[in-house]
Amino acid sequence: MNSTWIQTVRTTALVGLLALVSTIVRAADPLPSWNDGPAKQSIMAFVEKVTTAGSPDFVPVEQRIATFDNDGTLWCEKPVPVQLFFYSRSCEDSRSAVSGVGSQ
Repeated sequence: MNSTWIQTVRTTALVGLLALVSTIVRAADPLPSWNDGPAKQSIMAFVEKVTTAGSPDFVPVEQRIATFDNDGTLWCEKPVPVQLFFYSRSCEDSRSAVSGVGSQ
């Protein structure tokens, strides 16, 4: 067989194996980037409670709604208007803090 073909097969197998291992590792911890603390434990407990059939808090799949945010902070989907408002208010506050600038 051609050595290039063998190398391609080996590389493909290695990439596939790495993808499989990565998937297994991520499945073991659905929030791997979170620190193990009260917030993570609370979210994990909530998800377990509402997704376990027979639980009094079970929510059927058809009735579930998921909402995601960038990093858990309160932030709007289109932040530019909010940032512009903040900038304009900051300019007004700065101008009024300097005596006489706002009246010119």
